[in-house]
Amino acid sequence: MPYRPHLTLLRHLARPLPQQALPPLVMPLREVSLFASVLCPGGARHYRLDGWPVPAFVTRASAAGD
Repeated sequence: MPYRPHLTLLRHLARPLPQQALPPLVMPLREVSLFASVLCPGGARHYRLDGWPVPAFVTRASAAGD
């Protein structure tokens, strides 16, 4: 199966969330990490494979809305 990059926000939702407009999400970002997921009988296990720092100028520009 080919690799499919994704961002998991919620898992195993009992029912769909109602559609609504959400305000922009603002949070400090210092590093981007790559994780591997392994499905186990007790649930998925996640292992950090590597990480890369985010340059300060990128986070300042994003926070300023540029």
